[in-house]
Amino acid sequence: MTKRRIKFKKPKLPIKQNKIGAVLLILGFGLLFFTLVLRYSYIMLTGHSSGEDLILKANEKYLVNSQEQPERGKIYDRNGKILAEDVERYKLVAIVSKKASEGSDKPKNVTDKKKTAKKLATVLDMSAKEIESKLNNKKAFQVEFGQKGTDLTYQEKEKIEKMNLPGITLYPETERFYPNGNFASHLIGIAQKDPDSGELKGAMGVEKIFDSYLKGQKGTLSYIHDIWGYIAPNTKKEKTPKRGDDVHLTIDSNIQVFVEEALDSMVDRYKPKDLFAVVMDAHTGEILAFSQRPTFNPETGKDFGKKMGE
Repeated sequence: MTKRRIKFKKPKLPIKQNKIGAVLLILGFGLLFFTLVLRYSYIMLTGHSSGEDLILKANEKYLVNSQEQPERGKIYDRNGKILAEDVERYKLVAIVSKKASEGSDKPKNVTDKKKTAKKLATVLDMSAKEIESKLNNKKAFQVEFGQKGTDLTYQEKEKIEKMNLPGITLYPETERFYPNGNFASHLIGIAQKDPDSGELKGAMGVEKIFDSYLKGQKGTLSYIHDIWGYIAPNTKKEKTPKRGDDVHLTIDSNIQVFVEEALDSMVDRYKPKDLFAVVMDAHTGEILAFSQRPTFNPETGKDFGKKMGE
């Protein structure tokens, strides 16, 4: 028997069909490339993509705008004695989270809470137990100590810094200082810090009436930085703050002290509901002293709004 070999031939695609496929593929890539070029050109020319301003978005990410508060002007009596001025105080903050020390050779958080609390209690008006209780806050990254941890003086700041306590930081803050305490309080008035801007604003008395002169002008700083935090060339714009103007009163501190003491004696003796005293130069009309009862401490706000006998 003879064996037949059956040969299978591969079907050949028509040449025309191959050419059409290649042309369609080239056209597809060409159309895609053309669309991308158009899209890129539109973004480059307009700075917009999907309805968003890309330049504005980039600026929001890398543009830094900050303000520097100016020094508020001083208030003087007629003899040049300071009645109100800005002073630098300090706020105590304790970093309690261990995350702060990650990647660092030295601890950045409070490590020994008992020791830290015991040492801080020698400066703050708080017991070691109260301080330790705040340091044991496991949910917080950092903790503050309320009013007793703010308005710290330079001397108190130095004492705390000499303790070399890990995780303890002191931030400078500007406060208004009235060196004489209860002294022509309603006349001088008070300046309080705006909780949002941090700016000292006159709330009553001379502080409020002459606020536009005392407050000065804010300084500004703006620049664009790269992803590493370096400032881009020719982008830094800085305006230094302008100190506020001083205000000189006709009040004489020596006469004012006498009036304050006289009013205190009258309150103790006669128990009046209200009491006012004004000393004026009859020749010039200048007010040499002014006070009233009840009064208050403008620096602490103690007794503000208090009625006589309370």
